[in-house]
Amino acid sequence: MHKLELLLGLSNIFLNNLDENPLYKIVQHLKDYVKSDVCSIYLLDKYNRNELILKATAGLKEEAVDRVRLNIKKGLVGLTYLDNNYLFINNATEHPDFHYFPGIGEEPFKTFIGVPLKTNIHTFGVLVFQFKNNKKDTHSLRKLLETASAQVLSLILKYYQDENNIEKANAKKEIILRGIPLSEGIAIGNPTHIVYNYIEQAHITSVDNELNLFDNSLEKTKNEIYELINRYKDKKIDIQIFNSHIAILEDSSFITKIKEHIKKLKKTAAISTILITKEYVDKFNALDDPYIKERVYDLYDISQRLLANLGALSKNIKLRDNSIIISDKITPGELASFNIDKISGFITEKDGLTSHTAIIARSIGIPSITGINNIIKQTENAETIIIDGYLGLIIINPQKETMNLYKEKIQFYKDIEVDKRNAIKIKTDSSINLYANISSLLDAEKAQDSGADGIGLFRTEMFYLQRNGIFDIKENSNFYRRVLNATKTNYFIFRLLDIGADKKSINDSNESNPAMGLRGSRYLLHNRILLIKQIEAFTTLDNTYNFSLLIPFIADIDEFIKIKNIIINEYTKKNLKIPLIGAMVEIPSLIFSLDELQKVADFFSIGTNDLFQYTFAVDRTNPFVSSLYKPTNDTFLKIMEYIYKKLSKTGKHIDICGEVAADRTTLEKLINIGYKNFSVNPYVLKKLKSYF
Repeated sequence: MHKLELLLGLSNIFLNNLDENPLYKIVQHLKDYVKSDVCSIYLLDKYNRNELILKATAGLKEEAVDRVRLNIKKGLVGLTYLDNNYLFINNATEHPDFHYFPGIGEEPFKTFIGVPLKTNIHTFGVLVFQFKNNKKDTHSLRKLLETASAQVLSLILKYYQDENNIEKANAKKEIILRGIPLSEGIAIGNPTHIVYNYIEQAHITSVDNELNLFDNSLEKTKNEIYELINRYKDKKIDIQIFNSHIAILEDSSFITKIKEHIKKLKKTAAISTILITKEYVDKFNALDDPYIKERVYDLYDISQRLLANLGALSKNIKLRDNSIIISDKITPGELASFNIDKISGFITEKDGLTSHTAIIARSIGIPSITGINNIIKQTENAETIIIDGYLGLIIINPQKETMNLYKEKIQFYKDIEVDKRNAIKIKTDSSINLYANISSLLDAEKAQDSGADGIGLFRTEMFYLQRNGIFDIKENSNFYRRVLNATKTNYFIFRLLDIGADKKSINDSNESNPAMGLRGSRYLLHNRILLIKQIEAFTTLDNTYNFSLLIPFIADIDEFIKIKNIIINEYTKKNLKIPLIGAMVEIPSLIFSLDELQKVADFFSIGTNDLFQYTFAVDRTNPFVSSLYKPTNDTFLKIMEYIYKKLSKTGKHIDICGEVAADRTTLEKLINIGYKNFSVNPYVLKKLKSYF
């Protein structure tokens, strides 16, 4: 081993500014020349001075880099750091300070050498060598490694400086991301993140206030857990679980990271708690160790307690004007809780072109983009975002020139829309009814304001799902009454709970293929108590209300008859007038039973979204096949014509339910077939009325 050659190699790394990963070059070079089995660099966390982070390694698992964190008071690395001297240990695993860190591949190594990376004033980290066999501690080896560590430190200081400069440059730098456009349009707005189904509130006005809120929540959470420990310490319950929760809450790295997140990014205590918890969870899940992965549940539990004490579990969060919703995926229940008038755009990680988000976004003209990995992290520093739904671009923190360019584009497309509105109207000899599909009180009010001819579909499952799958008869009945009062219409259809597929409560089990699983009518028959509870909620409504009931997702006529008989039985027991009971036609198999269905159903609603999906085997949430979703397809229009000819003979009411009618071309083709009644999202009603 030639000392000069070793140091020259380090100097070359130092001088080569083109190296993308200089720390990796260093450890690889040192490992080769020292002939060690492992060489690693642990650096002090910039935000938490009590923690060392594995920043580079040659010999351990690469995925451990940036994920392995060691308290400075633990392990041989911590011992080297605190003692601030060269440390040589044979039979390292037998040393009392040895700290086993599973999943990083260090188990077979016997000799440990730690060299502090220090100046006269500060110690920045530890340079570590590990050998599979015991080595001889020699004066020449010590001098070589101490000399090497001094030179390594100079490069590390430069690395720190470069990293800080990059962070500062990127904080406000304009960044462009490319995704898959779900809905056309351009929006400039304020990022609002949804993580773990919690909606980020407006940016904070006082960092100190958020820090105080977090400290108070922390103390409340600790006290709650101490109460649990005292309550169960004399019982046959393992209180070690609760002790581990206290240990996490007193872990300076976890708590410090949350506080630093609040300070650096000026985020609320709630969203900072959520994001840092997610960061730890991702790290734990990445490690191939069952014990470590079990800590994920502890973190979830603690996070829930902290959020509850912060008052962040409420869904009643007010959105800012021009909010751009950013999430991995937005559920139908979340969409139902939004005030859509406050939303100017959606960015998701994995929605398909025919997902609920995409359908609603297109219906109300809100730009939407999907297909961007790790979207939460990539937009964490965003203050302003531009969505270009035409090109599928997301522009984070746009510069002045970019802002001006997109303001001009917005005006350009507004002018085009004016021209479209002056286009030739759709000609029809008969009156067309435009009803609204609603999910919430906000939707009901919007339908009323937009002049809906009635409510063609009220999705009752949304209110149920927002209550975490708990059905309270009185609570649901009161909600139904409020919605009826808000719409002030004699045409109102309640769809029974359509649970399943992408609409499930926390109590429902996962299915390998939920789209083909327990959903709609089959779910209701499987959960008859829930079905009867909902019917009881309907029976408690005043007789002054005029409404009908719709049975969803019927594959076989027997399913319809069974549920209809249960409804009739519940109403008959209370001597109440039985409402009209309709069938939703959305599974292709039912098309071949239309002659029999006509005899037992009072009216019909054709669910075009699912009917297309199941006819053409197109997963509505899959962006890879979304281009196949074309309602103007000749085959689909022939199916719609067949259904109309079969059902129109009865003279019974037929609705087209689905956002296909929001497209002018599709709407005109359906009218030409003979359809007169269309039920769509309330936010698109005014647009549809402009077609006539």
